[in-house]
Amino acid sequence: MYDKDLWAGDGTLKYLVDQGVNDYSIRQFFEREETINYYRGKIPIGIVRETNDVFYLNMNKSMRACTFAKTGTGKTFFMQTIFSRYFYSGGKVAIPTDVKNEFRWCEKPLQNDFKQFLLRKSTRYDYNELPSGLPIKSYYPAFLEAYNQDADIPKNEMCQMRVENLTAWDFLTLAGITKATEQQRFAVDEVFGHVKKGNIKTLSQAKRIIERSTTIPAASKPLLFNAMRTVTSDMVIGEKYPTPNFVKDIQEGYLPNLNLYGILKSGKNFKHYSSAYVAIILRQLYAAKAEGTIKEPLLIPLEEVRTLCPKDSDSNSSSKEAILDLLRLSRQENIGQIYNFQDVNDAAEVIVKNCNYIFIPRNIKTEDLCDIIKSYAPKNYTNPYYFKSHVMRMKSNMKKFEWLILDVERGEIIATLRPIAPLCYHKPETPS
Repeated sequence: MYDKDLWAGDGTLKYLVDQGVNDYSIRQFFEREETINYYRGKIPIGIVRETNDVFYLNMNKSMRACTFAKTGTGKTFFMQTIFSRYFYSGGKVAIPTDVKNEFRWCEKPLQNDFKQFLLRKSTRYDYNELPSGLPIKSYYPAFLEAYNQDADIPKNEMCQMRVENLTAWDFLTLAGITKATEQQRFAVDEVFGHVKKGNIKTLSQAKRIIERSTTIPAASKPLLFNAMRTVTSDMVIGEKYPTPNFVKDIQEGYLPNLNLYGILKSGKNFKHYSSAYVAIILRQLYAAKAEGTIKEPLLIPLEEVRTLCPKDSDSNSSSKEAILDLLRLSRQENIGQIYNFQDVNDAAEVIVKNCNYIFIPRNIKTEDLCDIIKSYAPKNYTNPYYFKSHVMRMKSNMKKFEWLILDVERGEIIATLRPIAPLCYHKPETPS
């Protein structure tokens, strides 16, 4: 993976590899990437169209934002702009939902094609930015391996969860049961009561306990056995590959990433499996922050929220529970979140209401933008007779890849923004 000419000379590269120095550190050493220590209260993310000034996000506290953007609008580019600078401010970043195999490439510096969109120091700008890769540590669930043919994900990124990582709700999610009966819930609770006590470490041990149990209803046992067979054969639970350990990775200076490439192509079961994986990781991250294992502020960008936290009240999963719990509890632990939705109508109102900012691209439907402004930017709601025309003019004045920044607390649109480039490599999106 290194250029051949680096092996020549004084043998430094060979020495670093032999000593077990990680790939990211070696690349930093040879490419001499220069980075800036950003201030979390003033993270630059773009240029304001009206004034040509830099727009800064205050991320000292647990900032929450959501986007409503389809593929091809520059959403990934914008998200990378934010979290790459946040990381170099001393904050920690964890990405549990890389659904398009985009963020594992962030270990490389930004490519030359985009360098012109970095800040250059002048009388107007405070920074002289240079491309800088991020220390990404990626995991790829073994159950998605069949969808890896065109992604070329290495074997050393494969992962599986263990039984001890699961809660009863995770197991019901894996089994595709979004509305459990009282009997089913009782049966699963009994099994995972043993898991919590440490009496069960493998599914075969769980199966023996179920077989011997006199309290689990006989009608529920076949469902449990079938679910266990399925998650084992699909390699969701097992010991062939390591378990994702986001907390340890963050402590070691990495930016952990769960690559879920394939869930948008795969069947319904794989979305259930991904949901349980995301739930486990979010719980572990929150616990690490609450217990002080991770002391620094943490930012969690969440992709494909419509799948993992569906708006429909009848559609429940362990990831939906974990996302809403994190929303409720995260402010006191300084955990920021960015929620990415494809469409306004996919978003649960409780999430949008709890955001500080809403980022809106140019290609949003006029009717949807009108509704957002009425609900979250009432200061921009003008005379009803002319309001829609005003919104249409606002959209028509926006250029490709520009964003409206809506401050929910202030209740108004505060800028039209042209994002600056991320510091790390950007894998261009393909419009759907």
